[in-house]
Parts: sequence; structure tokens; C-alpha cells
Amino acid sequence: MKIVVFKGGLGNQLFQYAFYKYLSRKDETFYFYNDAWYNVSHNGFELDKYFKTDDLKKCSRFWIILFKTILSKLYHWKIYVVGSVEYQYPNHLFQAGYFLDKKYYDENTIDFKHLLLSEKNQSLLKDIQNSNSVGVHIRRGDYMTKQNLVIFGNICTQKYYHDAIRIITEKVNDAVFYVFSDDISWVQTHLDIPNAVYVNWNTGESSIYDMYLMSSCKYNCRY
Repeated sequence: MKIVVFKGGLGNQLFQYAFYKYLSRKDETFYFYNDAWYNVSHNGFELDKYFKTDDLKKCSRFWIILFKTILSKLYHWKIYVVGSVEYQYPNHLFQAGYFLDKKYYDENTIDFKHLLLSEKNQSLLKDIQNSNSVGVHIRRGDYMTKQNLVIFGNICTQKYYHDAIRIITEKVNDAVFYVFSDDISWVQTHLDIPNAVYVNWNTGESSIYDMYLMSSCKYNCRY
């Protein structure tokens, strides 16, 4: 038996769900998430709101209580792994990490539920579908804190975006860049993006629509 601990925002939950599906082909697998984590940040456990997750099986109350009171304090035991990116501890009962390995989601399709789009988002979706659309996602916000800059600060730099946009422009005729960011004004000031459409109206819990619109683009350049 394996228990996958879900944590983080919706993007991380998607990676964890792909990993869950990967494990479920090998073992009986359950999931668990800690309400306390979501009371501090993000919009809660959103995965089942927006995606088809009929195969998710929640672990029993016994395991949840045991995890919250005892196991989460015993990282060194062979029952719990924290902070793992890959599936490095197959013998552990609890698997808690982000699992950002494409082999998990390449093999598993995760489908949106039917989303009720606003008129504005419906119009944009049609434009995206009828153009050589390129989704550009630039995350700043909490990534600009000192702690996160140490981890993520030199990954997707301004040069990265400039180079990516240049390459796409050279290879894709009449590319239209649909720009999604939590800091649109910074993007407009610091990045010269040709033929750009700035999407800035889906905020908070409505951010799911940005994800859906980006997934509908023919190409993507994102953080």
C-alpha cells in the first residue's frame, strides 16, 4: 500500500496526481492532504473541483490521524519521505513530494472537467484556437521572495524568455503570444513581446481559467 500526500497549489497537485496514477498501477494507492497546509496558502485542495479524478481513493481516518500526530515528525523512518522529486523510496508507505518528472505525466492523461467559461474567456478561447497561439506564463509574486529566489531565481530569466520568443517567432508564422502573469505591468515594462495579448482578469480561484486557456495554446513558453 502507498499513500501519496498532496500539498501545494493546483499545479503541484497535478504533478502529485500524475504520480498517484503512476503508483496505482503498481500498488493499491490512496491519497491524503493536510487541511492545515491549505489554510495558510493557496486555494485549498482544488484538484477534484476542476479535473476528472474518479480514481482517487482517500485513505482512512486512521492513517490521517496517525500521519498528523506521529509520522510527519519521523522523516528518517522508512515510512515517510519528504521533499522527493523522483520516486526514490519505493519501500516507503508515505510519499510526499512534488515529483516533477515528466515520465509520470507523459504516461497519464489528466482531463479537465467541463468548465463554465465567462463570455470574455470564451471569446479568448476562440482566438487561441484560430491562431498560431503561444502561451507565455511568467510567475513572479511569491517567487520574488529571498527564499524562492535562491531556488528559482536563475531558471527562467529575462534572457530565457527573450530567446524563447525569438526562436518561436523564427519558426512559427504569424505567432500570437498570449501572456499570463501575476505581474503584467512588469512584463510589459521588461519584456518586448511582439503581437502580444495580455490576459489579466482571471485572479484568485479563477486562475484555473488561465491554466485551461494556456493548455489550449498550440505552443507554450512558461515558468
